[in-house]
Amino acid sequence: MKLFKDINYGLMLFDALRNYFSVNSSGNLSILYRYLLSCLYPLQDQFDNFGLWRVEKKLIAGCAYQIGQFTNLLNYLYDSALNRIYIDQASNYILYAPTFDDGLLEADMTFAPTFDGGIVNADMTYATTFDDFFFFFTIVTIWIPATYYADAQILSQITATVEQIKIDGLDYQIKQIP
Repeated sequence: MKLFKDINYGLMLFDALRNYFSVNSSGNLSILYRYLLSCLYPLQDQFDNFGLWRVEKKLIAGCAYQIGQFTNLLNYLYDSALNRIYIDQASNYILYAPTFDDGLLEADMTFAPTFDGGIVNADMTYATTFDDFFFFFTIVTIWIPATYYADAQILSQITATVEQIKIDGLDYQIKQIP
């Protein structure tokens, strides 16, 4: 079942006029039907463009951020013939997590003691403090063909699509394929 209804003025007019006013006695389209269709037909192009816009917005709204799905969507919308758009994601993840050593002296420990019996010692465990070093950095690079990168209109459309789908907190950059 289609999500959106197609608007076709020719069929709507035929449905409104029925056979009595749409077809003449020789079996051809009547002059009234042809006249009304010529008046309404310039609107058909606008509704066709509106239908394409609705489908595009539905695809963008339904795209979950997964690199494969995001890549397929960008290729479908902007480069459906050659599928040259691809995405790289580079992540650096550094977490300072010290090892537990029962032989350390209390003065040498830089941990905040928490009491939870039986995990490390029989009476005390050590957890890191809140100001320990934690670093997470991700850059998502979207590679597009040089012809799209040079065209300001296509580049702004791709940027608008990426802005609608992207996850906050990740850095995005759009580069041209070398």
